[in-house]
Amino acid sequence: MTIFGVPWQELDLEAVGRFLQDAGAEALLWEAKGTDLNRGEIREQVCGFANSHEGGYLILGATEETGTWRLDGVAFPPDPPAWISDVIGNGTVTPYPDGLDTKAWPAGDGRHVAVVWIPPTPTPPCNTRGRVFERVSGKTVPVTEPLRLAALFDRGDAARKAAEEKAQLMATWAINRANGEPRAQIYTQFGLGLAATGYQADISSRLFSHHFEQRVLSSMTTVLTHDPTSRDIRWPIRGDMAQDHRSFATYPQDELGTLWVATVSWNGGVGMFWSRGGRQGGVELACGDPLREAWLCLEEILSMLGAQGPAISDS
Repeated sequence: MTIFGVPWQELDLEAVGRFLQDAGAEALLWEAKGTDLNRGEIREQVCGFANSHEGGYLILGATEETGTWRLDGVAFPPDPPAWISDVIGNGTVTPYPDGLDTKAWPAGDGRHVAVVWIPPTPTPPCNTRGRVFERVSGKTVPVTEPLRLAALFDRGDAARKAAEEKAQLMATWAINRANGEPRAQIYTQFGLGLAATGYQADISSRLFSHHFEQRVLSSMTTVLTHDPTSRDIRWPIRGDMAQDHRSFATYPQDELGTLWVATVSWNGGVGMFWSRGGRQGGVELACGDPLREAWLCLEEILSMLGAQGPAISDS
């Protein structure tokens, strides 16, 4: 749910207008700009919201007079969302806030109103051309105090460290779990763990849904189709569920076949175990198609969990 009282997918110009009727002065979670499109100022606002804990909304084309807001619109170039992406893309805002989105509506006379949703970056500080900004109540300000800048860096370092620990745990977990299979002890094998530095809220509601299960099964089916070592898999893929994770495993036709096990934790870590009987091809085989397919599958699963920011791996 957005500050406008409707989900982002349902946001329209009418909802923005209703919000501004009672909004008062600009607060911590939103900022409005009127008739001018200043590229530098837009980048500063994006950085400020990205460096906050909750993100925020930038309303372009709203003007205020004596406490009353009007949605007069502003003269955008063609395709306002594409223009916004161009303004803050190409390295002008780094790291780019994953999930940033723009909605725009005509406001008459060739003008548009646009709302930009800026999610918080999990690895601050976000900067524009070397300058760091943050959002305080009612305005966005440059960060000049060394202690405040250090605090932002500490948040980013903590997010990267937490992701690294999750990735290490999942790589170990994948191998340990799969090694419970008697056939897995003697064959060529690898364990891969992946985790993101940030996630959208409420991972568990996605992880334990039927929709998530079907998408993982589809992703693993693609893996098996692309992996030439997996021709001996017996369908279907087996799924298991526990209080804190879900696992998906293949059935090899025999002890010399290929085994795949994907494990997804409620904390956002994902792991993949692969083994092939008979030591066929050794390290060269494992580091070719299987490892590439495992990586792509885990990246897709991370996106299903609402991952944000850079991903960190361990194997």
